[in-house]
Amino acid sequence: MKKPSVSYLLECYAWLTELLYSQKSLTKEQIDEYWAKASVNEEHTPNIPESTFYRWRNAVQTLFHISIECDSEGHYSIESLESVKGNSSQYWLLNSLVINKILSENKELNKQVIFEPISSDLKFLATIIEAMRDKLQVHFTYQNFKQTTPIEFTAKPYFVKQFRQRWYMIALSDGYDEFRHYSLDRMQSIEITDIPYTMPENFSADEYFKDVYGVTISKSDKKELIKVLVNYKQVPYLRSLPLHHSQKEIETKPYGDAIFSFELIPNAEFISELHSYGMDLIVLEPKWLQNEFYADYELLYKHLYPEEI
Repeated sequence: MKKPSVSYLLECYAWLTELLYSQKSLTKEQIDEYWAKASVNEEHTPNIPESTFYRWRNAVQTLFHISIECDSEGHYSIESLESVKGNSSQYWLLNSLVINKILSENKELNKQVIFEPISSDLKFLATIIEAMRDKLQVHFTYQNFKQTTPIEFTAKPYFVKQFRQRWYMIALSDGYDEFRHYSLDRMQSIEITDIPYTMPENFSADEYFKDVYGVTISKSDKKELIKVLVNYKQVPYLRSLPLHHSQKEIETKPYGDAIFSFELIPNAEFISELHSYGMDLIVLEPKWLQNEFYADYELLYKHLYPEEI
């Protein structure tokens, strides 16, 4: 029997992970039943040998940081599935494995499955992750949309975050005393230096971003209670896909409209998201944000109907 390729083994790991993710809990016999019918089973073997199954479990743990445990009754499952869902990077990876497995089994449908485009340049992502792993600063050339010429920075990369199809590096740059975010698609070049850096003990990206929608945050920003009235047509969308973990539906009107509350920092990204609902969303609190929306609507009206002013 020929030695399986790396790509084939990755397909097997993804298959096993997706199976236990979708079925929650299975015995080894049940897993073998699914394996006998799986398209990834190129040799059409009736079962997975115990030694192979053991290696796959270890590989899933090593590569994806997802632990497959066996209980006293011989049922295999993903350990602490809810905690995996709470870990954004693990959950993103798990969903990617599921999608990849589904598409690999239905290649004839690839042209019928459309993804949102991801902004470039992902080639910089690997370099940044390598620098974070080795705790080395990076030197890069950057030009945002407001700058006429590129600027060079040396920075300590703390973490990366994906938001609205763009990847961002959040870093402490020389000359700044707070984090700055840099979109990878606006980088022109990047290299790892030999300058080491240290991160505060127990520093958590999830904790840093817990009160934020998006990536923009500064030391002076404070969390606020925000209440909005949402038109009944948009209510189901907010219910099914909350904007933020602090979102609560605090009142439902008889005619279907609803009041939602958020406890977060009202940064530019969040305000822009609220604006995207147009007249289907009215800000109730705080007063300063309500006034800002009213001023924006008034300005828009003057622009669209100058003859009526």
